[in-house]
Amino acid sequence: MLTLASPLACRRGEAVRRDDVATTPAPKDLTACPVPADGHVAKSLTLPAGCKAAIAGAGLFVDAGGALLIEAGVELSFAPEGQLVVRGGELRAVGTEAATIVLRAASKRWMGVVLEKGALAKGSRLERVEVRDVGAEAGAPAVPKAAIEVQSGAEGTTLANVRVRHCEPTSLRVETATGLPSAPGTPGTSGLASAEGLDFEAPEVAGKPSIELSAQALGSVVSAHVAAPVRLTAPLVTGPTTWPKLDAPIEAPTGLMLAGNGTGPATTLRLAEGTTLLVGRGHRVYVGDVGRGTLIAHKVRFDSAEAKPAAGDWPGLDLRDAFGSELVDCTVAHAGTKASPALPGGAGATATMPEAIVVVRFHSAPKIERTKFVDDVGWAIASYDGCGSATAAASGNDFGGLSPCWDGKARLAAELGNLDIQMLGALGKERATPTTTSKGAGGDLWELGGPADTWPPSGGLIGGSDLRRGGTASPRPPPQTPPSTTP
Repeated sequence: MLTLASPLACRRGEAVRRDDVATTPAPKDLTACPVPADGHVAKSLTLPAGCKAAIAGAGLFVDAGGALLIEAGVELSFAPEGQLVVRGGELRAVGTEAATIVLRAASKRWMGVVLEKGALAKGSRLERVEVRDVGAEAGAPAVPKAAIEVQSGAEGTTLANVRVRHCEPTSLRVETATGLPSAPGTPGTSGLASAEGLDFEAPEVAGKPSIELSAQALGSVVSAHVAAPVRLTAPLVTGPTTWPKLDAPIEAPTGLMLAGNGTGPATTLRLAEGTTLLVGRGHRVYVGDVGRGTLIAHKVRFDSAEAKPAAGDWPGLDLRDAFGSELVDCTVAHAGTKASPALPGGAGATATMPEAIVVVRFHSAPKIERTKFVDDVGWAIASYDGCGSATAAASGNDFGGLSPCWDGKARLAAELGNLDIQMLGALGKERATPTTTSKGAGGDLWELGGPADTWPPSGGLIGGSDLRRGGTASPRPPPQTPPSTTP
């Protein structure tokens, strides 16, 4: 008599890998997903809920004109050289809390998810998706840049409640168009529309960040749990931006720059309380470098990105056209310049603004309160708006033994007695008197740049060099008379 084994009987001798343990309930439908034999999706295709498929070869490609819908509970496994690539089409992978979509390796590793450049790659969405096992097996011809890579032309990509587990590279890499925006005040092009509920383990390769993206694109991240730092690939912020609260520091290897359009509203960047911003060696945080900028930082730590930080690793913050900026309950650490600045008044006094950790130029008037300077060097603050509020006891600032503040307003008033510094600092647009050359201490001549009949002077107090210094006065052109308006 022939006895048939029950189809539910367990097979003996098969080891179960920990990664193979399902993170969601087993799908009821165990049918194979209807994946195209050549791996190319050229029209609309739906992978029904609960189906499974092993994708051979180079992977699955959503081509121009194609639309791939992956329903809840689907599990796709890929060969070592395989990828899930959106190449001009649209991907919508939408799982549920009870039935997560799983994208994984068929053996040990695979190459991950890529949303490629191309104007047609719009509107893709990954929700309740888990990406696992991304990396390069031994001898692989290429190494993936990230578990999920969103290139700059893949516009409108949305990520919601996406998990990344057991991956070698960065979890998420978002490319941004390089260079300045085509129109000032317009954010740089980024493929990421929004991301929230991200949950990323630390990459298995040491030193890799959890997320790589531009300073502007970080504003598209609403919430994320990251076990490794977030690294900024481009420093420019050109539109209103709020950064999320993160578990790990934000690395700014090339500093940070807030740039407006000069006439419109200020470019405002708000940092979440508890943020730590690590700035690369020799780089600054510029606010209002091109047009107006506003930085709002409460309970934020600004520090060096060096593995072993030391005083003077990075210069500090430069508040240019930065009216309304706030540094409240902040810490500024390992900043400054090791050059010894001249002391105000007395031998070696100079009207040229010295290097300082926080530089305050005209138009700024920032609120600096209860901020600590830790392990820094040089001047704490150099200000053309005056030092009264920053150094007052009521401000609660802790200068950590540094020279507190170089008062540029008072110094320039002494050097250029004929210039209405008070009006200049308040309005930033009042015309200087025709005589703009003044003899300073020690017989030096200080000369405002630009014609005498214009303000602000070119190359003068606002912008690059503050004053031009020389031993003789150059002839000044006579003031120009405005054209008559009498008929």
